[in-house]
Amino acid sequence: MVEKTAPEGRALESLVPSAPSSPNSQIYICLNLLDDIQEQIRAADSKAGFISMLNVFLFGFIASNFEKVRAIYDAGKTPGTVAVAAAIGIVSIYLLFTVASFVLVVTCVMSRFAQRGPESKVFFGQIAKRYGSEPGHYAKVISQMTDGEWVRELGNQIAEVSLLALIKHRRIRWATMTTLAAVLLWLVALVTIVGIRWMYG
Repeated sequence: MVEKTAPEGRALESLVPSAPSSPNSQIYICLNLLDDIQEQIRAADSKAGFISMLNVFLFGFIASNFEKVRAIYDAGKTPGTVAVAAAIGIVSIYLLFTVASFVLVVTCVMSRFAQRGPESKVFFGQIAKRYGSEPGHYAKVISQMTDGEWVRELGNQIAEVSLLALIKHRRIRWATMTTLAAVLLWLVALVTIVGIRWMYG
């Protein structure tokens, strides 16, 4: 009797398809995946906070220096028209990009919920809406759910938080791009304002 061998020296057992994951392992995988996606959401919100602080710092520095230029006017020392027009123009464009960055950041961190089905058992909005006044009823309902039902519920939630994470990271990417443009304009505006102060201050 000839013994069968697997191609390329592999054992025959390695060619046998593995059994489907058990419901419990599927729930575990779903929970880990959900936690990973929520971590991405938290990372996007943290980036939004950093971008906001950076923009506030830059704006404060420009505002204080622009105020010193205004003091030059009050002292009767009028800078050249070209210099003034350049400073105002550059600062105005800088402010447009800064405002655009702030709008993107706000839309990133603001609450955003997808339209959930009425039978969701894992979305806190629906839990509060349907079971907020009857927590015992909620506990009874979920205690009767099968592992397969839990996998479906978690799968739906994973899909929705994935969409939310994608939206947030897209907004943060655009906010980062507008902030980079604002930083470049900030540098040019700062050089222009400092130049005016140096020439007429």
